[in-house]
Amino acid sequence: YQHPGLRSHLIDIIHVHNINRVIAFLRWDNTEKLLVVASLNNHPFSLGYTIENSRLEHGHWQEIFNSDAQMYGGENIGNLSTAITSSNGRIHVVIPANGFVVLLHSH
Repeated sequence: YQHPGLRSHLIDIIHVHNINRVIAFLRWDNTEKLLVVASLNNHPFSLGYTIENSRLEHGHWQEIFNSDAQMYGGENIGNLSTAITSSNGRIHVVIPANGFVVLLHSH
């Protein structure tokens, strides 16, 4: 896979919400940082879901993978490969039902 940060042993869980059944974690290496946001909820967060954590860096996050993409038989509920801005430790991400998205950080 072309993103070595996903294979790194460096991981930081930045959000867990049991009722919403959402988890978010950072993976990184010396070349890149990625944010993985997963939901085990039976309903998508199609209007977005806000994650707040001081360890979430300011900048743009580009969706590079969506488990709900049409090419995998999904309904394309996600961020449509757009860049999402994070600031002040907050990001608002669309998350598919029973799936996950991976976002790549850029400054």
